[in-house]
Amino acid sequence: MGQTVAIELVSDTPDPVTGLLTATEIEVEDDHEDDMAISAPLQAIDPAGTSVTVLGLLVDISKATLLSDNLHLITASQLVVGQFVDLDLASSQAPLSASLLVAESGITEGHVFVMDEKGKPVNDVDADVKAEVRVTVAKKILKIQATSNGAFHLAALPAGRATISVTRVHNGKTSKANASFRVTANTKSNLNIKLKKAK
Repeated sequence: MGQTVAIELVSDTPDPVTGLLTATEIEVEDDHEDDMAISAPLQAIDPAGTSVTVLGLLVDISKATLLSDNLHLITASQLVVGQFVDLDLASSQAPLSASLLVAESGITEGHVFVMDEKGKPVNDVDADVKAEVRVTVAKKILKIQATSNGAFHLAALPAGRATISVTRVHNGKTSKANASFRVTANTKSNLNIKLKKAK
């Protein structure tokens, strides 16, 4: 009880059967009250601009500093439902209130480099590497499919949580890899993903 953990969720939408949020990873952290934070899409914004709802939790932002991801001051009227925000909480105890809100916006792009089981870059003659990218923004999932010889260029992605699944069929052997990453607005990034022999 009272232990601080970092939880990575599949999405901010509860499972339709259980009514619960589904976690993909839980990590125990050092127990610091001043390190409480939430990163999630905005589900609702109070018309008065004094509070927001994320993951079903109401968070008071009336005394919070509001920033864009390029560190410019913004107002609550500039926030939109579905936008990804980072909230630094004053405490883990209800009622929740934030001291800082950083809102992500815009689009991003990046390169995904596929590595083989030995960690060497894949650069096949044939385009035998297939990838599916899913970016979750609020309750919507954007799906992107691509085929290449070992590298993918992703552009015009919305800010959110992304997962990528890669499959390579080479010389009759199948290898796969999965990874998740945060798509941050207005940035360019590189991601290396290492294949493993399919079971």
